[in-house]
Amino acid sequence: MKNESKRMSRVSDVIQRLVVEALLRSAQDPRLQLVTVLSVDVSPDLKRADVYYALNDEEKSHAVQVALDKASGFIRSEIAKRSALRVTPKINFLYDVSHRAAFKINTLLNTLDHESLHSSADHDEEMDEQCVAD
Repeated sequence: MKNESKRMSRVSDVIQRLVVEALLRSAQDPRLQLVTVLSVDVSPDLKRADVYYALNDEEKSHAVQVALDKASGFIRSEIAKRSALRVTPKINFLYDVSHRAAFKINTLLNTLDHESLHSSADHDEEMDEQCVAD
């Protein structure tokens, strides 16, 4: 079991690298240049690979998904050409929405930290003014 998970991890890494290369170098559709590949999960039998991706421009997510679905056969053939895998997995592209939530949380934390900094600086100035007045 442990050996199988190591193999799955190695295959996932290889597929991720080859998908990124195919999207950057070989794909003709400009919509595919918008994709950031986040991770790849392969099935235990290595016959299916789920490629999770993100976009900077969420408004184009449907159009990009259509383009990725069209290009999946081409990308699979590129993986077959450039890897030593006995079986090339079927590629499924899945738009990962979790990065949006992480981005929102990060933005909120940065806002709170920024407000806290200003609040602390204002408090320090008030304390300095009180010390000078005394």
